[in-house]
Amino acid sequence: MSKENPGAIFDASNSWNGYNHQGKLAILFAIKQILEVYDKSLSVNENKHILEDYFVEIEYLEDFSIGKQNSGGEKEYFYVHQVKNHATDASSEYDSALLGLAYHVEKMPTLKKAYLHTTSDIDFKGESVHEYIKKLISLPAELNKILTRIEEVRNDEEQKKNLYSKKKGRPENFVSRLKNALVEEDDTQKRLTENNIEIALDSLEKIVRNQITAISSMSDAQISKIDLFKYDISGEVQAFCKVDQIEKLIKEEIEKSIGNIGLSELWLNNKYIHNRYLFLLGKLDEHIIERNLNYPLYMNRKKDRKIRLDTVLEWLICDNIETSDESFYQFMLKENFISYSNEFCHKCPKKQCETCLLVSAINKIGQMSFEEMSSFLTLTCPSNTKGISLETIPEYLSKRKIRDPFLRGIRDVNIPFEEDKQAITYIGRDTLQYILTTIEKDDDYEDDKDICTEIVKNKLLYELLMDYDCFISKNMNCTSILNKVQKLGDDVVLDERRKEHIAHLKDVSIITLSDFENKF
Repeated sequence: MSKENPGAIFDASNSWNGYNHQGKLAILFAIKQILEVYDKSLSVNENKHILEDYFVEIEYLEDFSIGKQNSGGEKEYFYVHQVKNHATDASSEYDSALLGLAYHVEKMPTLKKAYLHTTSDIDFKGESVHEYIKKLISLPAELNKILTRIEEVRNDEEQKKNLYSKKKGRPENFVSRLKNALVEEDDTQKRLTENNIEIALDSLEKIVRNQITAISSMSDAQISKIDLFKYDISGEVQAFCKVDQIEKLIKEEIEKSIGNIGLSELWLNNKYIHNRYLFLLGKLDEHIIERNLNYPLYMNRKKDRKIRLDTVLEWLICDNIETSDESFYQFMLKENFISYSNEFCHKCPKKQCETCLLVSAINKIGQMSFEEMSSFLTLTCPSNTKGISLETIPEYLSKRKIRDPFLRGIRDVNIPFEEDKQAITYIGRDTLQYILTTIEKDDDYEDDKDICTEIVKNKLLYELLMDYDCFISKNMNCTSILNKVQKLGDDVVLDERRKEHIAHLKDVSIITLSDFENKF
């Protein structure tokens, strides 16, 4: 919750870090708002001036919001958007989201619409969404369950301890609500503890009771503002948008902007539109990372979390995206990680989500700055000596290698990874540091010596490897990469400078994922 905006969920932008469905929807609706305001009779600069007052805001009042700063400098929200990427069509799974939207509508008369976006077609059992909401706010079972749970916890010390004890995996929804309520009460608090659990419970109870009171007397006109967004997908209107459909919608909006803003028709080719799509998401990524790096400043409102729509317009019309640098390619790789991990989760037969650290690991990757991401990529794919480019990305971190051993390792290794390390790193009982990688030996084309030689040739590793001892691979064991390479001077053409580097390269070993799991 936010003290400035009661009912606003506390910042969770590090969750999948803007690469997910939510961030892409924010970009889509930012472009839609720009095109709604844009006046073709005015110059681009004149339109920029108009758009200075409009903004998109990620993860504050709601998952994302669209609004305008009025003449008095205050924010007026026009649209709030709640995004749920659930596989289920059961309406009860969306009660909390609808109740949150109802609270916003009741508290903010400026709202034109409060939208729920889903990736599944919700089954309201023959009722309209508005009929369903009327029943929901008259008897908000979801909120009453929270009050019941609060009362149960207050009378059970073991339950209290369980709430603030550190656990592997993502926290349950109730714990997340408690943390948000605690920060609402005291924004200096970082986590739930024995000393503040009662404060968190009291704060959450107050928030929930206020919400129940606020929504209980909503009018039909207010309820009509809450809706499922209707998407036009390939000529078919539907009240949901699957994860794999959003890219097409954004690209269609980019194409529309080219004509509406009066840009060159040369920009209408598929390659350009695809690169523009990635460019926009990369810019959003930069914003989210910058927020995470400067979190205290945003929490204390010393920095503004809004993205002005004149800035998004500049992203739309920027003409230098064809000269992409490593930042652009880094973002493409982050997109790959998110896409492959989503697929991996959906197909995972284990369904041990409460203990799986995959989401935490992807969050870690998503929050990385440029320098951190560079180190992570070097350590995770140590045998790559070609650098990052559009051509090398498919080889550099392929879908197969990311899925196995990298994602499989995160799921199956039963010890937590080290949060403050540059790579996904485990410290074993032998106190050695193990890096989870995408190393996979292709038995038809390469042997251990080939991979070890490429690792030794990778100059970027020399300093990074000083803190590590062993790479985790899919199918390769090697007790010493330097011994495996043998007489490097005879096998590899190396200049004198590289020879000097090799002399200072820390010798490390390689272990298979299965052997590492059995060992620890």
